[in-house]
Order: sequence, then C-alpha cells, then structure tokens
Amino acid sequence: MASADSSPSFRSLASHSSGLRYAVRFLYTHNPLYLISVLFVLHGTARWLPDASGPYNPWPLMGLSFAYILLLALTALAIVRFGQVWQDARSILLILVGLFVELSLTFDDPLTKNLPAGKLVVLAGYGFAVLVSEALRAGLRMRVPLGFRLPFHGMLALLMLYPLLLVRDPSQGDTLAISWRIYLFSPITAVVLVTLLPAIRRGPDYVGANGTPWAWPWFPWVVFGVMGAGLCLRGYVLSLSFDPVLSLSLSEAMQLQSAYGAYYLAPILLSLAVLLLEMGLVSREQRLEGLALATAALCVLVSFTGRPQNAPYAAFLSVFLSQVGSPLFLSVVAAVTFYAYAFARRVRLAEPAFGIALGVASIVGPHTIGLATLTSPQAVPLWLLCGFALWQGVRRGNSLRALVAAAAGVAALGTWPLASVSLPWRVILPPHLGIASVLLIGVFFRDAFARWVRHLGSLLLFLACVSALLVPVHAVGYTSGPIIAVYVASLTTASLVCAYLLEDMSYFWFGLMSVAACASELFWQSYVQLRGLREWRGIRSFAIAFGLLALAAVLSAVKGGIVRKLVQFLPGAARRAGTSRVA
Repeated sequence: MASADSSPSFRSLASHSSGLRYAVRFLYTHNPLYLISVLFVLHGTARWLPDASGPYNPWPLMGLSFAYILLLALTALAIVRFGQVWQDARSILLILVGLFVELSLTFDDPLTKNLPAGKLVVLAGYGFAVLVSEALRAGLRMRVPLGFRLPFHGMLALLMLYPLLLVRDPSQGDTLAISWRIYLFSPITAVVLVTLLPAIRRGPDYVGANGTPWAWPWFPWVVFGVMGAGLCLRGYVLSLSFDPVLSLSLSEAMQLQSAYGAYYLAPILLSLAVLLLEMGLVSREQRLEGLALATAALCVLVSFTGRPQNAPYAAFLSVFLSQVGSPLFLSVVAAVTFYAYAFARRVRLAEPAFGIALGVASIVGPHTIGLATLTSPQAVPLWLLCGFALWQGVRRGNSLRALVAAAAGVAALGTWPLASVSLPWRVILPPHLGIASVLLIGVFFRDAFARWVRHLGSLLLFLACVSALLVPVHAVGYTSGPIIAVYVASLTTASLVCAYLLEDMSYFWFGLMSVAACASELFWQSYVQLRGLREWRGIRSFAIAFGLLALAAVLSAVKGGIVRKLVQFLPGAARRAGTSRVA
C-alpha cells in the first residue's frame, strides 16, 4: 500500500505550499510593494497630463503627488522609529529621490501653459521637497555631514528650479538663447557634482557614525547615484519641453525630436570620472581608479555626433560647431587633461591612457564630429606625446616608450610644411629618420624589448639597401648612380659596424645579405651593359658562367669556415663559443 505522502495529490499540495512559502519569504525580505505602488503613481501621472484640455489646472495633480510623498515619508519614519525596519526604509528613501525627479517633470506643462501659476507650482514643489528631505533626515536621526547635504540640496535645486531659466515671454523670440540654456544644464550639473570632492577627500570615516546601519559606500552614494541619473533624465526632458522646434511640423514635433544629443552627457561623465578617481585614491582601490579612466574614455565616445538625426539636432549642432567647436574636440581635450592629472597622481594605467589620448588628439580637430571628419595629424599633440614618451623611456630605461617617442616625433616632423624641399627628399626623409631612431634605441637601451628593436633595426637596414638597389636608374637619373652606390655601401657598413658594436648576429647576417644583394645588383647591371654591345656574342653564356663561378666560390668559402672566421672578429665571440660548448 502506497504511503500518503507519496501520492500525487500530496506532492502537488507540498509543491504548492513550497512555492507559497517562497513568495511569502520574498515579500517579507525584499518588500517590493513600495516600488509597485510607485509604479502605479508614475502611470497615473503619465495618464493625467495628456487628458488635460483647455485651461490647465496643475494643483490637483500636485496635491496628489504631495500627499503620496508625504505619506511615504511618514511610513519610513514609522517603520524605523517603532520597528527598526531599516531595509524597507532604505527602499523608501531611494523611491523618494525618484519621486522628486518625477515631481520636477510635472512642472514643465504648467510653465508652458500658464507662466504665473507655473512659477508658483515650481516654488511650492521645491519648498516641499526640501522640507520633506530635512524632516525625514531629522526624524530618522541620520547624521549627514554638510559636505554631502549641501551638494544634495544643490542637485535638488538644479532639478526643480532650472526650468525657471528656460521660460520666456512669447513676445521675445530669442530661441537660440533657450537652446544654449538647455545645453548648459549638463555643464552646470557637472559643476554641482564636483562639489562632492571635499566630502570624498575626508574619506569613509566622514560618514562612519551616521545613525543608520548603512556603511560606506552604499551610504550615501546610492542616493547620489539615483539623483544623478534623474538629472540626466531631466536634461533630456527639458529639451523636449522647452526646446524651440519652429523648424518642425506638428507631426514631426510629436515624434519627440529635439536638439538633445549624447554629447550633452559628456560634462556629467567627466565630473563622474573625477569623483571616481578621487574615491579610488582616497580608498586606495585600483578598481575605482580604473573605472574612472574608463569613464573618461566613455566621455569621448558619447561625443561622436555623427550624421545629424533630425532638424533640431542638426541646427543646434551647427551653431555649436560655429561658436564653440566640435563636442568631440572638447571632450578629447578634457580627457587629455584628466589623464595628465591622473598620471600626476600616480594612477595605474594613467600613463598609457594619456599617451593614447594624445594620439587621438592628433587626429581630432575643432570641426571633427565623427570618423569621416578626422583631420590629418596635428603637430602639437604629437610633439607632446614624443616628449612625454621620451622622458618616460629615458627615466625608466624602457625602449618601448622610446620607440613610441620616435614614432611620434617622426610623425610630427611629417606635419611640417616642406614645400621648399624637393619631392624625393620629402618621401625619403621620414622613413630614414625612423630607421636612425630604431638604431639609436638599440644602441642605448638594454632591456628585453631592446633586443627586438635591434633585430628590427637590422631588418630595416637590409630592406632600405634592397629598396635602393631596386630603384630604376631612369627614375633617378644616371647622375644619381654614384649617390645610390655610396648610400648602399653606407647601409651595409652600418649593419656590419652595428654587429661589431652591439654583438648582435642579426646585424651580421643581414649585413652579409646586403653584401650579396650589392654583388648581385653589380653583376646584373654589368650584364645589362654588355648585352647592349653588338660585337659581343654569347654574352648570356658568359654571364651564367660567371654567376656559377661566384656561387661555387661562395660555397667553397662556406665549407672552408669563412663564416666562422668572420664571426670570430665580433666582440664576445669566444664567450659565445664557450657557452655553446658547455651547452
């Protein structure tokens, strides 16, 4: 007989009971009902505004919003003072910050439809938000230092009072000034965020005894994170509510097109990078420092405007370019400055970030808005990169940094106006400066990467020799033949001399290959000249005979140990031979 607990009905009941216990435990632990309640408030607010027709009366909606916010704040006070339910209180605090953002969004419609009433609504809403914030802080006995309270109230004032700067008299048609004020909301937000720096520099102990069970960094940074996200949303909504769209038809305007672009966020991201960097330095947390460097790079990425997407966007971007410059150019300059500051503070990875930023700055001009409008390399950033990398390379004995300096210096020289220099020299000079730089790095540096640089130098000498030998005589003129001969001889000699001084076999082997290439070219040119003589017959057979004789002689010399005897002339040959025997 089967037991009762193994019957299908019992298992179904047990499974249902287990799921119910999980749901009850989830509701008890996380209590998402506050958030669900707020979602219904947001939905009701969204449905309220479009239904208003005729003269708009904002006070019923404001009254409902005030009542709900006040009731939520009283709930937080009650559950903490009588039950110490701090986890639910934390959710309520974050929700209240979000509701302040939502409240600010309801100000735009009264300001655009009834300016005097709208101003009263804005002032009443701001005063109510300040009152609730301070009353809740005092009621919960939260000890929040002024270094955090003042920036919070600055952000709150910016969130709610800034629309007063955007309303204008209909008789005044200064639409461009309104567009600029909408854009300036982001830089002003960045300035307000930077006021948190003094509090950050005080360290975690500044809010250690805050009267709550919440510790750094969750307190108070989660609150500022929600407020910061709300300010970014507020900037976009301002462009929808107050941006003049006179160039659009009604149907286009209803598609929520505005002048707002991702580059509006660049100042805010830059200020966030500054705050993260300071937090990382104070707490000695390298992950925060790396996040700060990445945020500065993101500031540059969002500034790629590309092709304008709509008429208001294109119109304001054109004005921005003509009066200020490219948003991308400004962000790159700001990123270079930020990385220089991070390097001065000895932040890990700040040095390569600064070098990369200088490299990007060399191809970004005041009118660059995307990849299609990148400029030719600019001299000033390249010279700065050259000097910085050379200083670091010499100071640390690092050949890689010196090679970067050489590349930047050669590129910077290529930007100079060389109109007075003949075309061949303009083509020849940059690569030969690069070869000379590689050779010098191989001579003066002794780190591991320098060995690879020396191999590269020997290869470049050989390639330069072969390239000179392959230049047709008619392309440079018969009078340049001796010059080429001297040039090739100089390269071959340089390779052999470097093999002797650096004790590097790659220079030796490439030097021998250069000698072989020169001999082959001499043989070929002699054959070409003799072939043109009518009185000579069978010259091809003689040429083959001489060539085979030369190859036979070389083979015999190799069998006789000529290569080993030549290597013995190099310094350290005996030492290397002894090492090989031991091995």
